[in-house]
Amino acid sequence: MYPTMWRCPLLWNCVVAFALAGCSPSGSTQTIIPPRGTQDTRSISVGGSTSVAMVSTPSTGFSWSLDEAQSAGLDHVTVHDKGFTRTDSGLVGAPGRRWWSITGRSPGRVTLRFVYQRAWERENKPAKVRTIDLRVR
Repeated sequence: MYPTMWRCPLLWNCVVAFALAGCSPSGSTQTIIPPRGTQDTRSISVGGSTSVAMVSTPSTGFSWSLDEAQSAGLDHVTVHDKGFTRTDSGLVGAPGRRWWSITGRSPGRVTLRFVYQRAWERENKPAKVRTIDLRVR
């Protein structure tokens, strides 16, 4: 499964703290949605941005995508897929992170729904769903 060092809660707290501490440009935030978290709430200013990363394992055929039909207020933000970054584990098929950048365009409330599923199984229920409730001020 995972190497013993990754089962240590203290190590995970350090990894998350490092990811959240000062690793982003001024005026923006950077967040990794926890694997068990299904909803995230935050706010940004017009012109401000936030980055979101979701654990992804593309070698399984699964990928994250924005479900525009189930999202709301998309006219208040610009959502950009920033791509996939691998882990440095060296393991074939190891999970990495799919990054998204969200920039505020106009004041309002936004609900972004991301789904994790295989492209050829779009008629099936997604394996995972992540929702971000965002207030652009």
